[in-house]
Amino acid sequence: MKPEHARDAKQKSAHREVDVFTAHLAILDFIDYQMPQLRSVTDIKAALVIWRKTHGWGRICEKIGATELAQRAGIDKDVLKDRIAPLCMRLGIDREKQTAESKCGNAMNLRTRYRWPINDRVRRSLDKQTINGMGTIQPPGWGGLDPQGGASSPPTQSSTSSEFCTLQSRTSDYQPTNRTNRDSHAGYRQDATDKPPENQTQKPNPSSSEGRRQFTPEEWEWMSGALNSYGQRRTMRQHMQESAPPEIVQKCLEAADGTPLHDIGDLLRHRCLRGCEPGTSKGPRGWGWFPTVIANAVRDWREQEAAAKDPSRKKHWSEYDVHADSEMERASSAFDTLADLEATA
Repeated sequence: MKPEHARDAKQKSAHREVDVFTAHLAILDFIDYQMPQLRSVTDIKAALVIWRKTHGWGRICEKIGATELAQRAGIDKDVLKDRIAPLCMRLGIDREKQTAESKCGNAMNLRTRYRWPINDRVRRSLDKQTINGMGTIQPPGWGGLDPQGGASSPPTQSSTSSEFCTLQSRTSDYQPTNRTNRDSHAGYRQDATDKPPENQTQKPNPSSSEGRRQFTPEEWEWMSGALNSYGQRRTMRQHMQESAPPEIVQKCLEAADGTPLHDIGDLLRHRCLRGCEPGTSKGPRGWGWFPTVIANAVRDWREQEAAAKDPSRKKHWSEYDVHADSEMERASSAFDTLADLEATA
């Protein structure tokens, strides 16, 4: 069989009834609004299989047999037979049984036709994209055919970064990240064509190595790996959609100020296990969280060590000068002493 050409495959994918971005919004809408209402694991598995066979393949409707649906979902066929009808009614899925007549004249059941329409919430989200000038976002066809003819040029780094950030901000399920220019690679460089205003002096480049402390490649690699892999449910690299910027790694190493790296690792591990997950209220929502936490911890450790080595530090409570209080002495004199108790015994 002759292999299918890559251009033919792209043309076929372009004829999807449900484009990739709409299918992505549909599954997010199902997870956010409909799945929490399903109390049965059987219902959730069956719904995901139906979505995979319809929107997952770019279709609104698809014929699925009861045996295939049960096998793909990993559930019992008899249990599914009793739950599929109310499930489709709750999710707004049109379910139509298909029958045919055999040669003997008997009725024969065919695969059921499932139609999962795009709901109003997803359509409103798509309308917002169109109003804001984005339209429906398609994967970039690098090297493909341009609608006006000819080959399209590869997108620039700035264009792909802006499209990704816009898409991420509109479709993310997590809390917004507290990202600023100082936490991002893009915040350290200025384009050669961008000139500062006449009444504003140009600030020095913060990423310059002049006057900065130098560290070994092993220290850089360790700190960068610790920042990127921070987190249990998801890592900091996944939360920020980028690796730790070099400026943040430099600041973390400077904040450590010679502290052994295994102590810094224990600090970050302790914070992570105590609920400081990426994106949470107590955890990091930007890269700038790490230098601050490390600097505060190192300062507290230094203060504790200095207090322990202080020669004037008291070692016993009796060494403290406690001034006599007449009110306290009069109150305590009302109590019986040990000698009084022995005398009355």
